[in-house]
Amino acid sequence: MRNIYAIGLASAVALSSPARAIDYFVDPSGADDSYTTIQAAVDAVAGQTATDRANIFIAPGTYNEILTVSKPYVSFVGQGASPADVTVAFTRTPTMDATGQGEVVSIRASATAFMARNVTFENTTPDQNVTQALAVRSRADKTIYDNVQFLGYQDTILIDGNSRQYFTDCFITGDTDFIYGDATAVFDHCLIESTNRGYITAANTKRTTANGLIFLDSTLVPGTDRNELDDGTTAGDNSVFLGRPWHWYDEDTMPSVIFIRTKMDSHIRIDAWDPWNGTGDPTVDPDTDRDPHTRYSEFAPMDLASTLRPIDPVTGLPEGRVKWADAMTDDHAQHYTLDKIFGTVDFWNDNPSAQPEGTGQTYLPQGDGLAWEPLAQLALLPGVRLQGKAKKRRTSSANSSFFNAALGPGAK
Repeated sequence: MRNIYAIGLASAVALSSPARAIDYFVDPSGADDSYTTIQAAVDAVAGQTATDRANIFIAPGTYNEILTVSKPYVSFVGQGASPADVTVAFTRTPTMDATGQGEVVSIRASATAFMARNVTFENTTPDQNVTQALAVRSRADKTIYDNVQFLGYQDTILIDGNSRQYFTDCFITGDTDFIYGDATAVFDHCLIESTNRGYITAANTKRTTANGLIFLDSTLVPGTDRNELDDGTTAGDNSVFLGRPWHWYDEDTMPSVIFIRTKMDSHIRIDAWDPWNGTGDPTVDPDTDRDPHTRYSEFAPMDLASTLRPIDPVTGLPEGRVKWADAMTDDHAQHYTLDKIFGTVDFWNDNPSAQPEGTGQTYLPQGDGLAWEPLAQLALLPGVRLQGKAKKRRTSSANSSFFNAALGPGAK
């Protein structure tokens, strides 16, 4: 597992802003004519393009804000030693929000190619409130989160809007359906923490969308309530499902969740998947049937010591899993790469046997319908800003006191 809690300043120095990038600076103190709120900087953004992005550099601090980003090609770049040093936090639920889901941070569909690095987004609503409490609702296509923490309990992240999104080296915590939605999203080397019994995912992937939520080389661990108002519960052994199908009854929905080479602690239930029985499909026998409403699959699941879970020779599934899940072979797994997941749908339409469920469904394009290369886009995202006065517009040749102080004496 790569270190998700820190971007070393030394390595960050090697990252440079793209030429002509438009830079904005946020500092709670207002030093060097910086913005004092992140939303003010977002509101000021203008003139950015796909290659000339608006980079918002955020000084360490806790920002008690509700944020909305509706402009394309905007980046948040935290300037602390770890994501926890730059935290956007608020207590918010749907009853406090007449127009949305009660999220603290809203990345609108119009915010194409939004990126965030080295920050924390938190909904501080206590778990005891037993309600939706989103940290982030992310709807924009080609969105990337790098070394970002998402903290909440129920419904921490909603990822939707017919979008494609990439999470790398992120930390996500919650207890009930805390990663959910209909987008195609890859979680690459992420740490996923369950703070109580419940469900990690609740996908409602469209039947015509090739892929839903895909976890690559990630780690699932139990955790403990963070909020001082809560009772300090922890996810016990065999108490957390990998997922359950949201909107399973919708004819246009066929939830898709895949875990590839995932390390799982003992809190993950042996049967792994919940059919949402009681409100789920009454025709499904969890002991014998393959669920026609879901696309749930795993490849090479293992414990935290990297010991692989044995495979049932009859079903091809990891031992103990519900028999209505889909078996994934080596041949299937090799196709779950970024270039194929985020390529055009032609690959999946031309090769239905590449997917575990093998439906032969005709899939429709997402976003602009063109192939997306998230790693090439990620290369545009800067790290610590070494030069530039903390002005509200374009950078100058003067040095910002905060950004030089962050690097220590003698920084160049």
